[in-house]
Amino acid sequence: HEGVLYLEQRRLQTTASQDRVEELPETERNVLKLRYGINGDDPTPLRETGKRLGMSPERVRQIESKALAQLAMRRELDALRVG
Repeated sequence: HEGVLYLEQRRLQTTASQDRVEELPETERNVLKLRYGINGDDPTPLRETGKRLGMSPERVRQIESKALAQLAMRRELDALRVG
């Protein structure tokens, strides 16, 4: 599970993956944009992301993990549709 999430983190730097982020619910989208510096910004540390979004660092971590899992699942489903 952690390996899949790590790979998804690395994929967030591609344009196609950034487009996928736009399809996520607003909270997950905002967390990933801040955490990974999507849109050309520098990545934001967990604690700072929490401050900006008005939530605890632990909640940010939970939302980030859920969003990355959703992106990984969508990628797997897309692969099944193509194959």
